[in-house]
Amino acid sequence: MPSLEIGNRVQIISSIPGFHLRRGHITSVAHPVVASERNMDEALRELRLYDVRLDNGRHLRFRGRDLVAFEPRSRG
Repeated sequence: MPSLEIGNRVQIISSIPGFHLRRGHITSVAHPVVASERNMDEALRELRLYDVRLDNGRHLRFRGRDLVAFEPRSRG
């Protein structure tokens, strides 16, 4: 099973306006801090479900916060 790691290149497959079929890199991975396993299940269900394709062609589904558009740094 592929995993999300910092730096992985991905393409968004989910039908998310403004993000569908966009490519990018994973810049951070967050895990909910909760008191118990039951709380973890509840916390994860509240997060949005994403479907992505990794650079190696494999698909992965994960739950997470809102996507953030990449803002290239200006050279100056």
